[in-house]
Amino acid sequence: MEHTGKVIVKPYEIKHNHVEVDMLIKWIRNQKDMVLVVMESTGHYHYPVLKELYGTGVYVSVVNAYLLKKYDDTEIRKVKTDKKDAIRIAKYSIEKRHSLTRYEGNDEKYRDLRFLSRQYNQTVSIRVNAKVQLNNLLDEIMPGIQTILRTTTGKPNKILYDFVEEYEHFDNIRAKSEKGFIEEYSNWAKKKGYRNGAIKALKIYELAQNSITTRTADSYTCIAVKSCLQVPREAEEASNAILTQMQTLHTL
Repeated sequence: MEHTGKVIVKPYEIKHNHVEVDMLIKWIRNQKDMVLVVMESTGHYHYPVLKELYGTGVYVSVVNAYLLKKYDDTEIRKVKTDKKDAIRIAKYSIEKRHSLTRYEGNDEKYRDLRFLSRQYNQTVSIRVNAKVQLNNLLDEIMPGIQTILRTTTGKPNKILYDFVEEYEHFDNIRAKSEKGFIEEYSNWAKKKGYRNGAIKALKIYELAQNSITTRTADSYTCIAVKSCLQVPREAEEASNAILTQMQTLHTL
Protein backbone atom coordinates (compact mmCIF):
# COMPACT_ATOMS: atom_id res chain seq x y z
CA MET A 1 0.00 0.00 0.00
CA GLU A 2 1.30 3.46 -0.93
CA HIS A 3 1.34 6.39 1.49
CA THR A 4 -1.74 7.69 -0.30
CA GLY A 5 -3.69 4.60 0.72
CA LYS A 6 -3.63 3.06 -2.75
CA VAL A 7 -3.31 -0.73 -2.68
CA ILE A 8 -0.44 -1.83 -4.95
CA VAL A 9 -0.85 -5.56 -4.44
CA LYS A 10 -3.87 -7.27 -2.98
CA PRO A 11 -3.20 -9.26 0.20
CA TYR A 12 -2.10 -12.84 -0.41
CA GLU A 13 -0.71 -15.70 1.67
CA ILE A 14 2.99 -16.42 2.00
CA LYS A 15 4.07 -19.75 3.42
CA HIS A 16 7.01 -19.89 5.80
CA ASN A 17 9.49 -21.46 3.41
CA HIS A 18 12.54 -20.22 1.52
CA VAL A 19 10.90 -20.26 -1.91
CA GLU A 20 7.97 -17.99 -1.09
CA VAL A 21 9.86 -15.68 1.28
CA ASP A 22 12.65 -15.29 -1.29
CA MET A 23 10.04 -14.31 -3.88
CA LEU A 24 8.77 -11.64 -1.50
CA ILE A 25 12.28 -10.31 -0.92
CA LYS A 26 12.90 -10.23 -4.68
CA TRP A 27 9.68 -8.27 -5.19
CA ILE A 28 10.68 -5.76 -2.49
CA ARG A 29 14.09 -5.21 -4.07
CA ASN A 30 12.58 -4.65 -7.50
CA GLN A 31 10.47 -1.70 -6.30
CA LYS A 32 11.67 1.75 -7.29
CA ASP A 33 10.75 3.30 -3.96
CA MET A 34 11.89 2.09 -0.56
CA VAL A 35 9.58 -0.54 0.90
CA LEU A 36 8.84 -0.47 4.61
CA VAL A 37 7.74 -3.84 5.97
CA VAL A 38 5.60 -3.67 9.10
CA MET A 39 4.77 -6.87 10.98
CA GLU A 40 2.52 -7.59 13.93
CA SER A 41 4.30 -9.22 16.85
CA THR A 42 2.62 -12.63 17.11
CA GLY A 43 4.78 -14.59 19.52
CA HIS A 44 7.10 -16.83 17.50
CA TYR A 45 4.86 -17.12 14.42
CA HIS A 46 6.14 -13.99 12.68
CA TYR A 47 9.79 -14.75 13.38
CA PRO A 48 10.71 -16.94 10.34
CA VAL A 49 9.73 -14.18 7.89
CA LEU A 50 11.25 -11.50 10.11
CA LYS A 51 14.55 -13.37 10.29
CA GLU A 52 14.80 -13.72 6.50
CA LEU A 53 13.85 -10.11 5.82
CA TYR A 54 16.22 -8.73 8.44
CA GLY A 55 19.05 -10.95 7.21
CA THR A 56 18.81 -9.46 3.71
CA GLY A 57 18.74 -5.85 4.91
CA VAL A 58 15.05 -5.14 4.34
CA TYR A 59 13.66 -2.36 6.53
CA VAL A 60 11.37 -4.13 9.00
CA SER A 61 9.39 -2.74 11.90
CA VAL A 62 7.65 -5.03 14.40
CA VAL A 63 4.58 -3.53 16.07
CA ASN A 64 3.09 -4.69 19.34
CA ALA A 65 -0.19 -6.55 18.79
CA TYR A 66 -1.89 -4.51 21.52
CA LEU A 67 -1.22 -1.24 19.67
CA LEU A 68 -2.73 -2.64 16.50
CA LYS A 69 -5.75 -3.90 18.42
CA LYS A 70 -6.31 -0.47 19.99
CA TYR A 71 -6.00 1.11 16.56
CA ASP A 72 -8.65 -1.30 15.29
CA ASP A 73 -11.07 -0.56 18.15
CA THR A 74 -12.42 2.45 16.28
CA GLU A 75 -14.15 0.22 13.74
CA ILE A 76 -17.82 -0.49 14.52
CA ARG A 77 -17.97 -3.78 12.69
CA LYS A 78 -14.97 -6.02 13.18
CA VAL A 79 -14.43 -8.87 10.77
CA LYS A 80 -11.09 -10.50 11.44
CA THR A 81 -9.44 -12.25 8.50
CA ASP A 82 -5.82 -12.46 7.40
CA LYS A 83 -6.48 -10.23 4.37
CA LYS A 84 -8.29 -7.59 6.41
CA ASP A 85 -5.51 -7.75 9.01
CA ALA A 86 -2.96 -7.01 6.28
CA ILE A 87 -4.90 -3.93 5.16
CA ARG A 88 -5.32 -2.84 8.77
CA ILE A 89 -1.58 -3.09 9.46
CA ALA A 90 -0.84 -1.20 6.23
CA LYS A 91 -3.18 1.63 7.22
CA TYR A 92 -1.62 1.76 10.68
CA SER A 93 1.85 1.91 9.12
CA ILE A 94 0.93 4.86 6.92
CA GLU A 95 -0.65 6.80 9.76
CA LYS A 96 2.12 6.02 12.28
CA ARG A 97 5.08 5.87 9.90
CA HIS A 98 6.97 8.65 11.69
CA SER A 99 6.86 6.78 15.02
CA LEU A 100 7.81 3.33 13.69
CA THR A 101 11.21 1.98 14.69
CA ARG A 102 13.41 -0.34 12.68
CA TYR A 103 14.02 -3.85 13.95
CA GLU A 104 17.67 -4.06 15.04
CA GLY A 105 20.11 -6.82 15.92
CA ASN A 106 19.85 -6.01 19.63
CA ASP A 107 16.21 -7.04 19.44
CA GLU A 108 17.46 -10.51 18.54
CA LYS A 109 19.40 -10.72 21.79
CA TYR A 110 16.41 -9.79 23.91
CA ARG A 111 14.19 -12.13 21.93
CA ASP A 112 16.60 -14.97 22.69
CA LEU A 113 16.64 -13.98 26.37
CA ARG A 114 12.84 -14.02 26.49
CA PHE A 115 12.83 -17.42 24.78
CA LEU A 116 15.38 -18.84 27.23
CA SER A 117 13.48 -17.31 30.14
CA ARG A 118 10.32 -19.15 29.11
CA GLN A 119 12.24 -22.40 28.76
CA TYR A 120 13.88 -21.87 32.15
CA ASN A 121 10.55 -21.25 33.86
CA GLN A 122 9.12 -24.40 32.30
CA THR A 123 12.03 -26.57 33.45
CA VAL A 124 11.88 -25.07 36.95
CA SER A 125 8.16 -25.87 37.08
CA ILE A 126 8.86 -29.46 36.02
CA ARG A 127 11.65 -29.71 38.60
CA VAL A 128 9.44 -28.40 41.42
CA ASN A 129 6.62 -30.80 40.58
CA ALA A 130 9.05 -33.72 40.30
CA LYS A 131 10.59 -32.89 43.69
CA VAL A 132 7.15 -32.84 45.28
CA GLN A 133 6.47 -36.27 43.80
CA LEU A 134 9.82 -37.58 45.05
CA ASN A 135 9.26 -36.17 48.54
CA ASN A 136 5.85 -37.83 48.68
CA LEU A 137 7.42 -41.15 47.77
CA LEU A 138 10.21 -40.70 50.33
CA ASP A 139 7.60 -40.11 53.03
CA GLU A 140 6.49 -43.68 52.35
CA ILE A 141 9.84 -45.44 52.00
CA MET A 142 12.41 -43.22 53.79
CA PRO A 143 10.51 -40.78 56.03
CA GLY A 144 12.75 -38.03 57.42
CA ILE A 145 15.77 -38.73 55.21
CA GLN A 146 15.61 -35.23 53.67
CA THR A 147 16.33 -33.67 57.07
CA ILE A 148 19.52 -35.65 57.60
CA LEU A 149 20.85 -35.22 54.09
CA ARG A 150 19.91 -31.56 53.76
CA THR A 151 22.84 -29.28 52.91
CA THR A 152 23.17 -25.55 52.23
CA THR A 153 26.36 -25.76 50.20
CA GLY A 154 27.23 -27.08 46.78
CA LYS A 155 24.39 -28.93 45.12
CA PRO A 156 21.81 -29.40 47.90
CA ASN A 157 19.86 -32.17 46.18
CA LYS A 158 22.75 -34.24 44.83
CA ILE A 159 23.54 -36.17 48.02
CA LEU A 160 19.86 -36.98 48.52
CA TYR A 161 19.45 -38.19 44.94
CA ASP A 162 22.64 -40.24 45.10
CA PHE A 163 21.70 -41.79 48.44
CA VAL A 164 18.18 -42.75 47.39
CA GLU A 165 19.54 -44.23 44.17
CA GLU A 166 22.05 -46.30 46.15
CA TYR A 167 19.80 -47.62 48.96
CA GLU A 168 16.26 -47.19 47.57
CA HIS A 169 14.42 -48.12 50.80
CA PHE A 170 14.91 -48.20 54.56
CA ASP A 171 14.27 -51.96 54.42
CA ASN A 172 17.59 -52.34 52.61
CA ILE A 173 19.31 -50.50 55.47
CA ARG A 174 17.48 -52.40 58.22
CA ALA A 175 18.76 -55.64 56.75
CA LYS A 176 22.33 -54.59 57.58
CA SER A 177 24.09 -54.46 60.93
CA GLU A 178 24.79 -51.05 62.42
CA LYS A 179 28.56 -51.49 62.10
CA GLY A 180 28.24 -52.86 58.57
CA PHE A 181 26.06 -50.01 57.35
CA ILE A 182 28.21 -47.31 58.93
CA GLU A 183 31.32 -48.73 57.30
CA GLU A 184 29.57 -49.17 53.95
CA TYR A 185 28.04 -45.70 53.96
CA SER A 186 31.30 -44.05 55.06
CA ASN A 187 33.17 -45.63 52.15
CA TRP A 188 30.39 -44.65 49.74
CA ALA A 189 30.32 -41.04 51.02
CA LYS A 190 34.11 -40.76 50.77
CA LYS A 191 34.02 -42.04 47.20
CA LYS A 192 31.30 -39.52 46.32
CA GLY A 193 33.07 -36.65 48.07
CA TYR A 194 30.56 -36.17 50.91
CA ARG A 195 31.68 -35.26 54.43
CA ASN A 196 30.81 -36.55 57.91
CA GLY A 197 30.18 -40.06 56.61
CA ALA A 198 30.23 -41.94 59.91
CA ILE A 199 28.14 -39.34 61.76
CA LYS A 200 25.44 -39.26 59.11
CA ALA A 201 25.53 -43.02 58.72
CA LEU A 202 24.64 -43.52 62.38
CA LYS A 203 21.79 -41.00 62.18
CA ILE A 204 20.45 -42.65 59.03
CA TYR A 205 20.68 -46.12 60.53
CA GLU A 206 18.82 -45.10 63.69
CA LEU A 207 16.19 -43.30 61.60
CA ALA A 208 15.70 -46.38 59.42
CA GLN A 209 15.26 -48.64 62.46
CA ASN A 210 12.70 -46.38 64.11
CA SER A 211 10.70 -45.28 61.03
CA ILE A 212 7.35 -46.67 59.92
CA THR A 213 7.33 -47.18 56.17
CA THR A 214 4.08 -47.64 54.24
CA ARG A 215 5.50 -49.29 51.13
CA THR A 216 7.71 -52.35 50.96
CA ALA A 217 10.92 -52.61 48.98
CA ASP A 218 9.34 -54.44 46.04
CA SER A 219 9.95 -54.13 42.30
CA TYR A 220 7.17 -51.56 41.89
CA THR A 221 8.74 -49.29 44.49
CA CYS A 222 12.14 -49.70 42.81
CA ILE A 223 10.70 -48.58 39.45
CA ALA A 224 8.96 -45.61 41.09
CA VAL A 225 12.20 -44.54 42.82
CA LYS A 226 14.18 -44.60 39.58
CA SER A 227 11.49 -42.65 37.76
CA CYS A 228 11.16 -40.03 40.51
CA LEU A 229 14.94 -39.51 40.53
CA GLN A 230 15.37 -39.23 36.77
CA VAL A 231 12.93 -36.36 36.17
CA PRO A 232 14.20 -33.86 38.79
CA ARG A 233 17.82 -34.62 37.90
CA GLU A 234 17.28 -33.99 34.19
CA ALA A 235 15.13 -30.91 34.85
CA GLU A 236 17.77 -29.53 37.21
CA GLU A 237 20.55 -30.06 34.67
CA ALA A 238 18.43 -28.46 31.95
CA SER A 239 17.51 -25.41 34.04
CA ASN A 240 21.14 -24.89 35.07
CA ALA A 241 22.28 -25.15 31.45
CA ILE A 242 19.64 -22.64 30.31
CA LEU A 243 20.57 -20.27 33.13
CA THR A 244 24.22 -20.42 32.05
CA GLN A 245 23.20 -19.59 28.47
CA MET A 246 21.15 -16.63 29.68
CA GLN A 247 24.04 -15.28 31.73
CA THR A 248 26.43 -15.66 28.78
CA LEU A 249 23.99 -13.97 26.37
CA HIS A 250 23.39 -11.13 28.83
CA THR A 251 27.10 -10.27 28.93
CA LEU A 252 27.49 -10.12 25.14
